[in-house]
Amino acid sequence: RHYVDARCVFFSKPLLESGTMGTKCNVQCVIPHKTISYGARKDPETKEAPECALHNFPHTINHCLSLARSEFVGIFDSKASEAANYLSNPNYLNDMQGKIWNPDGTEKPDAAGKAKEANEVLDGLLETLVEGKVSSMEECVVWARLRFEEYFSNKIKQLTFSCPRDMLNSTGAPFWSPPKRFPEPIQFNADDPEHMNFIIAAANLKAQLYKLPGYREQRSPAFFRPLLDSVVVP
Repeated sequence: RHYVDARCVFFSKPLLESGTMGTKCNVQCVIPHKTISYGARKDPETKEAPECALHNFPHTINHCLSLARSEFVGIFDSKASEAANYLSNPNYLNDMQGKIWNPDGTEKPDAAGKAKEANEVLDGLLETLVEGKVSSMEECVVWARLRFEEYFSNKIKQLTFSCPRDMLNSTGAPFWSPPKRFPEPIQFNADDPEHMNFIIAAANLKAQLYKLPGYREQRSPAFFRPLLDSVVVP
């Protein structure tokens, strides 16, 4: 960032700098001869981790809490609200297209960015209204079990495949040095209370989200065990 800022100063070019920190974000507009440059101001010290670190390399309980909250809001709030808006607004897709193209068919100045946002929203609609739609408590349990596999096994296996235990960074030092901790995939165990608590919470939330007819909150592990036995995990 400092290098890019220095080049922008040298060539008198504007700079838009942005970033995320946990659940927060920041944007700084740098205009030649009108504002200070990015390098002229030092950011305040912070103990929070960048968003990428939260998702791939959490190493404190606060990181885990922030990651869990981010996933909760994404599934049960943001994507659900967007799906409800889509179903209630007959002009939803036209409004989305209007953010990308002008009436004459030409692209708007930020068409690429808006198109990327639109693709992310459409992926969320597909997940909420088609691929992740449920109609019974049994399907909620299947969804919860596959989420467990994705979060605690598949993603971890992919991460450790891309970044193996003996990986070195650009300076030749071990990549998995403190505070990074090398993760291990978790095999689901229905007799483990923590594993079962995840299934119970996720399945009930999914049922509440779709307002299943006749839904009654289920908290007993005995209710979930036979349903879990029939789940086929790819």
